Amino acid sequence: MLGRRDLLRLRLRSLLLAGWGDACRAGPETSGEPHDRAAGIVRHLLAVQAQDFPASKWALGVRSGARLADAERAYMSGHVVRSWPMRGTLHAVAADDAGWLQRLTSAKVLGVSAERRRESLGIDAGHIEKVRECVIGALTGGRALSRDALLGEVADRGIEVPGRWKYHLIWFLAQTGTLVFGPVADGEPLLVLADEWIAHPRTLDREEALAELAARYMASHGPATVDDLAWWSGLGKREIAHGLMLAGGRVVRIDADGGTAYWMSPEVADDAGEGPASAAVALLPAFDEHLLGYRDRSLVLNPAHAAAICPGGNGIFRPVVAVGGVCGGTWRAASRGALKKLAADAPVPVTVTWFDEPARRSADPASLRAAADRYARYLGRKRAQVTAEVA
Repeated sequence: MLGRRDLLRLRLRSLLLAGWGDACRAGPETSGEPHDRAAGIVRHLLAVQAQDFPASKWALGVRSGARLADAERAYMSGHVVRSWPMRGTLHAVAADDAGWLQRLTSAKVLGVSAERRRESLGIDAGHIEKVRECVIGALTGGRALSRDALLGEVADRGIEVPGRWKYHLIWFLAQTGTLVFGPVADGEPLLVLADEWIAHPRTLDREEALAELAARYMASHGPATVDDLAWWSGLGKREIAHGLMLAGGRVVRIDADGGTAYWMSPEVADDAGEGPASAAVALLPAFDEHLLGYRDRSLVLNPAHAAAICPGGNGIFRPVVAVGGVCGGTWRAASRGALKKLAADAPVPVTVTWFDEPARRSADPASLRAAADRYARYLGRKRAQVTAEVA
């Protein structure tokens, strides 16, 4: 039987956060050049929530030691793309995983979108196909354009694209396999044709895809439950249970105190008897898988503090200060514009706002400074200057 501390420690191991970015036990896929390590983090996690693009890049940096430029090079190399593989939410995924994962999970979201498109937006299928034809014409030959530039070219070709349609059209064309966000220019992701940009897409039948989903989610997020994976993927619990059965020896089940069944990789399960969880401090990005990767977040977040991270339950999550993996505060750093105004050798201002008093008291100041300095190095700076306050 596993207790809460065991579950937390093993989960940090799976999430590549056991070393808080210093010596993460990430496996051979994260070796090599820094941008290769960043791409390996994405592959390991299977999908990294990425509607906040800057935050998703720091999710790679905090786990691999890669810098911002390295995270962007993972996109430029074609190893990582950004799309909507599940739940109608933007994620970063390994390029060759994008197609099979999207096909596995898209039926539900496409059904919901058809109703919204018909009742709220008034876009008919014929109009979408005209837009698709224009998009293919505009991007064929390896072109890459921002969303607005691409839709501007569509409009220039005589196809109406009212403002309220823009997000939905890009989403639908990505969801149905035409587009992905690939390369990056000046920090902005650009749209490309999926079948041109993704050189070697994997093709899996549905049972193969279910097994792959179950095995890789549990390897990167376990210990986790069937409910967690059902929420994360948008699939039904019956399908998830079937996927775990198909995964065979790639996953193991261990019961926790209270009888809840948790699943993880055999490699992580082998660590079940090893030591306490780390007490280190980490500055995690908004929307990180550490929190957003699970239906039940109570292992890492006291529900009483949920509003401090997601005010008003509006779906917008703040960056988190974690102490030993448990959320104890939020943090913010100087904006990109503010950093440009600072001298090259000036420290990066980082402000921590504690909402959990036990976490504040237990946080080692040296560990907090080290975590902030790690973020500064990610930005290409030497160090950070930390200011702490209490909510």
